[in-house]
Amino acid sequence: MATTTLFKNLWVSIFIIIMFSSVRVLSRPVSFVFDVTHYGATGDGYSDDTSAFVKAWEATCKSSSSSSAAMVVPSGMTFLVHPLYFEGPCKPDHVNVEINGDIVAPQDPSLWKCKDSNCNKWIHFRSVNGLSVYGFGKIHGRGEKWWDQHGTKPTAFQISNSNNVQISGLTFKNNPRMHLVLYQIRTLQVSNITIDAPGNSPNTDGIHISGCTDVSVDHCNIATGDDCISIVSGSSNIKISKIICGPGHGISIGSLGKHGANDKVEHVHVRDSVFRGSSNGARIKTWQESAVKVSNVTFREIVGAPRKEAGIIINCSATMACTDIVLDNIDLRLKEGTQASYQINNAYGRIQGQVIPHIPLLN
Repeated sequence: MATTTLFKNLWVSIFIIIMFSSVRVLSRPVSFVFDVTHYGATGDGYSDDTSAFVKAWEATCKSSSSSSAAMVVPSGMTFLVHPLYFEGPCKPDHVNVEINGDIVAPQDPSLWKCKDSNCNKWIHFRSVNGLSVYGFGKIHGRGEKWWDQHGTKPTAFQISNSNNVQISGLTFKNNPRMHLVLYQIRTLQVSNITIDAPGNSPNTDGIHISGCTDVSVDHCNIATGDDCISIVSGSSNIKISKIICGPGHGISIGSLGKHGANDKVEHVHVRDSVFRGSSNGARIKTWQESAVKVSNVTFREIVGAPRKEAGIIINCSATMACTDIVLDNIDLRLKEGTQASYQINNAYGRIQGQVIPHIPLLN
């Protein structure tokens, strides 16, 4: 009884911390401001504002300011845009993108204007060091009709091949595929974002981290049809905390090493998070016969009620086992109150504190 009370109190404490922490919208001082409406954007939700965004970005990226510049999407307006490609490097050391209005995609997949008919990305920032994207706006991909289609579907918002990136405050809703993709970034902070998609939306990962190092993700509320957070290929030094996940597939490392590929993910630490109606909780998956190294991974102070029986899944390759796995103070129970089950194969590490489901040891 005492243990049950302890973990109920822990669950309540973590939930309160996440829900009522002060909202921090990260930004940097700005010298030059470039408002998309000054470049022809109407913001009526119907007119095509793509070219205005392109012009505002070019002015921002080529700004004569050596310190900072900002592209601004003003509040109280809705901007319809087709696929956008914002490429650096930029002249200012710090580039801010302040989004307080809403950005929406075309209503129907047939209306998208994609380069060479390749609709694999909607909004993409590439090679922009010192990028800060923040505000209280919404990125709405109108993905409902995409979900019923086969073939390539666009990721909503991608940042790639950049250093020193911050993202905060935004809401991502009902995007066609992955909501936020972060690729090949060194030094990254994501905080106070909301991702909202139904549990039956296919392949709509919330935050997808690939090839990134020195990453912090905190104070995020994620509901989606796939992994709330997925971490793959070449990522290291990842700190994740104060996440509410559900619906979704939990917080996952992998899958890694498909077709026998070599890969590595290490130094991933997840703590102070709640799974609420997610299909699973903590997951690690590497393909059998792959030479994938997963090491130094911690799940600490995790509570919740997953929908499926397996709250913890750690399935690693027999060729190269997962090592230094730590499970510390975890309470995952099904809705009826019974403890969730677990799947663990070829994993080595330790159990600390009270862990539910009861796992006798990591091999």
